[in-house]
Amino acid sequence: MVLPLVVIDLHAKLAKYADYVQPLDDMRDWGQCRDRLPIGAFMSMRTELS
Repeated sequence: MVLPLVVIDLHAKLAKYADYVQPLDDMRDWGQCRDRLPIGAFMSMRTELS
C-alpha cells in the first residue's frame, strides 16, 4: 500500500513542554499554512522521542 505522507513536526514544542498534547487547533493551523491534505493521506508526527 502506498499513501501520501503528511508529517507534523512537534519536536520543538515537546522540547519546551514535555507534557505537550497536540490540540486540534494546531492541526488546523498546519492546514492553513499549506495545501489541503491529500485524500487518504497517512499523518505522522515528528516528536524526536524514543
